Amino acid sequence: MVGLDVSPTPGSFKVPQVDFNEVASMDGLQQAPYLARGQWIRTDNVENLSEEEWIHYAKQSYELIRSKLTKKLQRELEEMQ
Repeated sequence: MVGLDVSPTPGSFKVPQVDFNEVASMDGLQQAPYLARGQWIRTDNVENLSEEEWIHYAKQSYELIRSKLTKKLQRELEEMQ
């Protein structure tokens, strides 16, 4: 998730529980307020991560969230792609 109407642009993404503390301690990243329990990370500036890192974390977030959906909703998502 990113806020494109603000500068610098903030962003958030979900990480696996085993990676949460490590990623949250990286420079420019922190636990997302109100969402840290769900292993969400926030940055106040998307430029704190490289494009490659954003691609990695965006794909990872998508898969983590998708895996929690019902099988029916997962199939519906596949049909949309």
